[in-house]
Parts: sequence; C-alpha cells; structure tokens
Amino acid sequence: MDTGDTKDNPVTQTSYSSPERAIPHPLNPLNPLNLLNPHAEGVSVNPLNPAPQSGALWYNTHQEDFMTTILIAFCVTIFDQLVKWFVVNHMELGETIPVIRNVFHFTYILNPGAAFGLLPHQDWFFLAIVVALFAAFFVMRKRIPKKPVYFPAAVAMLLGGALGNGIDRVRLGAVIDFFDFRIWPIFNVADIFICLGVGLIAFYFWRHSE
Repeated sequence: MDTGDTKDNPVTQTSYSSPERAIPHPLNPLNPLNLLNPHAEGVSVNPLNPAPQSGALWYNTHQEDFMTTILIAFCVTIFDQLVKWFVVNHMELGETIPVIRNVFHFTYILNPGAAFGLLPHQDWFFLAIVVALFAAFFVMRKRIPKKPVYFPAAVAMLLGGALGNGIDRVRLGAVIDFFDFRIWPIFNVADIFICLGVGLIAFYFWRHSE
C-alpha cells in the first residue's frame, strides 16, 4: 500500500537527483567536476600530450618557467657585476696578484674585444648579440624543454653572462676581466657562465640528436 511517504522507499530515493549536483566521471569518481574528462566543456586537449589541461593552467605554467629563467639570469648578472665591482674597487688597472705564482693570478684589465682579443672596439656588434639572445629567448620560451632541468638553467646562464658583459660595454666600452691562468686569455665570471650555458646546451642537443 502506498502511504505517500517516500522516506523509507529506496526506489523513490534513488530515482531523484538534484540538477545542481555534479555527476562524477565514471572513470574517475574522485573528480566530480570532470576536470580530467577530455570531453568536459572548457578543457583543451593536446594530441601530443594525453593529459589534457586548461588554457589558464598551461599559460600559468609557462609563465612561471619564463620568470624562473629570467630570475636565474638576473642573479647571474648581479653576481658578475658584484665581483667586478670588488675588483675595480680593490685593484689598480693592470695590477696582478699571484695566487699560485706563474699558474693563477688575479689580473685586472679592460678587454675591448671578445675572447682572445678578437673584434676589438666592436661594442655595438656585441650588444646586438645580447639583444638577439634575449629576443630569441622571448620568442622560443614556450618551446624550451623543462626537462632535464639543466637545459633551462643553461639558457639562464647564457643570458645572464651575456647581459653582464653587455653592461660593461655600455658603461666602459670594454669588459672587466681578472681571472688569469697565464697560459690562457684573462676572463671573468660572466665568461664562465656563458661557457657553461653554451656547453650544457650543446650537450643537450648532442644527447637528443637522434
């Protein structure tokens, strides 16, 4: 007999569902909003990446990677400039301080060219290279692989070192150098980071050449 009371009627209870209640995806009951459902509205799917992601999440991830690389590059530049400031304020131009005599010295010079003294007094050429590097990074930033972690770090080291030497060229028309191994051209902190960056980038492409 139907008493009109649905409180104890399981059929009546289960046949009703609120239109405002989210229906879980059948393959993911822990995700009631269907955020991992590739057919859910507003979710983009990359055919090369089976895990779909929203446009906002993709943008934020790449924005964070971009800012991290820029931050590392600026840290490299600041470190380079601080070391050069110390050399300029504690040494005379042309002064050499032996650490290991005839092996390693600190020698303060101004280099108007590139490594090995190539292309002297071509400041605008070297500054154009710095601008081109940053422009290329900005254009290619979304294609820079995040793994292995040394690759974006290498890009940051290259940018930071180039910017450090670029600042010298704008201020002085030459680059401050001071690491002197006697049998090798004198170089600086920025040069070290540039070489590390280029070396790691070349190593990455060599490992992934196939």
